[in-house]
Amino acid sequence: MFGVMNITVPIREFLEWIASNHPEHAMLLNGIRDQYFGGDHREDYGYMMDPPSWRPPSMEEREIMELARAVGHAAREAKRVAFEAEEAKTEALLDESWRPFLDHEQVLMAEKALQIQRSRELSADWKTFILERESWRADRSVREKRERAELEAREAILLEEAIAWSHRWGELTARVRTRAHALDVSQ
Repeated sequence: MFGVMNITVPIREFLEWIASNHPEHAMLLNGIRDQYFGGDHREDYGYMMDPPSWRPPSMEEREIMELARAVGHAAREAKRVAFEAEEAKTEALLDESWRPFLDHEQVLMAEKALQIQRSRELSADWKTFILERESWRADRSVREKRERAELEAREAILLEEAIAWSHRWGELTARVRTRAHALDVSQ
């Protein structure tokens, strides 16, 4: 109908758009953008539209498709309005459900941020270890074994802390869901 076979949207911009609309996830989304879509591929930039590989529809065919789509416009618009109203109701219910738990959420999010920072530091230390071990000469095997054990121990602690945090987060969200259900039933 529009003479386009494929539309390519740069994932970097898509992730940035989501991050701007959900600042609570911005650090994660921007990290994914930088790690996996670092700008070293053409697809990381600009929008592209490929013309169809077949004959585009004639004007008559396009008008037939437009008219067929217009028939359902009112129903689609009513669905959209209903979805938006339901989404607004759900957002309000979630906001109210979280209200008594905001302090607890902030504590958990601060813990998560600290875990992320410590994970980045450990990752940098692993990278240093990998790069530097090639230059070790005399006591390489002993030193490598000792430093690897230290890094692995730190990694195990981080993993244990992440699992414990996930359990605490799950407990908190279960309490929020219980409150949301109670609020929804009472309305």
